[in-house]
Amino acid sequence: MLASVTPVSRTLRYLTPEDDQLLGDLGTRLVYSAGDVLVREGAPATSLYVLRRGTVRLERRGRQDEAALAWLGPADVVGEGAVLGAAEAALTAVAESEVHVDVLDTRVLGEVVATRPGFAARFFRGVAHALHERLGSVARREA
Repeated sequence: MLASVTPVSRTLRYLTPEDDQLLGDLGTRLVYSAGDVLVREGAPATSLYVLRRGTVRLERRGRQDEAALAWLGPADVVGEGAVLGAAEAALTAVAESEVHVDVLDTRVLGEVVATRPGFAARFFRGVAHALHERLGSVARREA
């Protein structure tokens, strides 16, 4: 029952318009159709997906109840674990509608983070906030 899934706040809310433009310039724009998998749980984590349009459902393998853990939309990201050093994707991200994303290689993003401390602070603040909200949403559903 998807209606009980809590939408998650936008990860990139702290970025400036210039920061957002930088992400767009660094990425490759891809379009996914409804039902397409953007990221599969357990796959190598090498890219960050910046959602520009559409809705993505996050799922975890092996759940007995509802598969959806959260929904993401424009200004959210998928694959933030790759930026944080994870070797594998922790969740599966499935397009709920037509989804437009900018895909960034995490090595390139790492170079930007290393040379632009203001961008890095704003970006990781948003990632931390989003992860906190996702964890809280899952914890409330599990209670």
